[in-house]
Amino acid sequence: MSRSRFAPLSFILLVLFAVAVHAQPSPETFSAVVEPIQSTIAVNETASFNITISNGYRELKEFRIEKVGYPFWDMYVLPMANPISVVVPPGDQQSVVLYVRPLHITAVDTYTLDTNIADASTGRKQIIPITVGIKSTEGQIQGYVPTVLTQVQMPSSIDPRQPLKVSISLNNQNALDYPNLTIRLNSALLNRDYAYQLGPKEEKGIDISIDLDPQTPPQESRLTISILRGDKSIITPITKTLAIQEYTVKDEQPVQSSFLKSQKTISFSSNNQKYRGLVKEETSLFRSLFTSTEPKASLTSENGQRYQVWNVQLDSSRQMRMTVTENYRPLVVIIAVIIILIVLYFVFRSPIVIMKEVAAVSMKEGGISEVKVIIRVRNRGREPLADIEVGDVVPHIAAVERETALGVIHPEKITSHHKGTILKWTVHHLEPNEGVILSYRMKSRLTILGDFHLPSATARCKYRNSYVITNSNRVTVNN
Repeated sequence: MSRSRFAPLSFILLVLFAVAVHAQPSPETFSAVVEPIQSTIAVNETASFNITISNGYRELKEFRIEKVGYPFWDMYVLPMANPISVVVPPGDQQSVVLYVRPLHITAVDTYTLDTNIADASTGRKQIIPITVGIKSTEGQIQGYVPTVLTQVQMPSSIDPRQPLKVSISLNNQNALDYPNLTIRLNSALLNRDYAYQLGPKEEKGIDISIDLDPQTPPQESRLTISILRGDKSIITPITKTLAIQEYTVKDEQPVQSSFLKSQKTISFSSNNQKYRGLVKEETSLFRSLFTSTEPKASLTSENGQRYQVWNVQLDSSRQMRMTVTENYRPLVVIIAVIIILIVLYFVFRSPIVIMKEVAAVSMKEGGISEVKVIIRVRNRGREPLADIEVGDVVPHIAAVERETALGVIHPEKITSHHKGTILKWTVHHLEPNEGVILSYRMKSRLTILGDFHLPSATARCKYRNSYVITNSNRVTVNN
């Protein structure tokens, strides 16, 4: 009997122990806390809540916030994401701002939306209540809250010389008619309003082209897009970042040419007045000799190509003008002068060519004892020459011996002078291009050690009513 009394009691204790064991919290779990940022709003406003998710797992987890309440409520985060997911490291927490907007709420009241936080890997959920208080329904139109889904596409950067293309997609979510909608684009660079119509449940794509000031300097600006009905916005304004690109333009004007001279003007501009860089213009070594630039350019060479180079310094109009002038007139003048000088040389040059040389140098006791001197006289003119007087001087260190060879013209006169012994010949006639050889022997009084020099010989004759004198070369006798 005693065992039968305790059997039910033992069974009850066993059940309670099992329930207690299963009721103990798992060491790995997650939790979520909701903190209102703005929970009491008008019907045309948006509530916001800070949701903090704590990850008690030992691994990185992704959690998803499930949207509830549609079509009466809209939930979203910024930037837009669908689904709304939050990645939390192990043992850490992350926060996200959740926006809640009434779509079709007609009464002033307090509304609670039970939102689920779900573990994306296991599907495990936790309910978090979102409480929104509606304090006014003045924003409603015909019982509807204006709901126009808006998407904006535009480039993140643009060359200000090109038009800015903005594509706006409007999707009217309810039966309201908007005969007069204003699309407002506002930034530090522009402020434009555009009027459009949007019918009930209508979807419309709008393309807007905006011409910017080409001189807009490089900068980063924020462009805000608003959709207005009257003076009230019916969407949360959308903000886009717009970067203005830097550009440069090198413009070469037509070359202005005249006789052996050309001038080219180069204009360099940029939308950045503080631009620093180089402007290059191809040239060559020959061209650079006859090229002038304003302002002054420097010459450089890259990969075998020569360039005129300027350091860019923009003025208040963000431009820089450079002129390159190629002037070959001085070259023509130089060539003409050279030609004239050559012509004058051939016209006025002496018709007589006289050259002096030595041969048959005799040595004695290690020095020079005797030398044969040869003088060649030639008529290089176009007219015959007559009575050509040829003279030479022998230094005192040597005496003159007459040449005994056949065909040799002997000196007509040999006289002593303080400079030495003077020899004179007379060549009575020479036809054009005809020549004659004069020679004599010079015997040293003493043995000459080392080198010594002989003065030049001279030739004199009458040519075209005037006398011309020609000197020969000087001669060095080497030991």
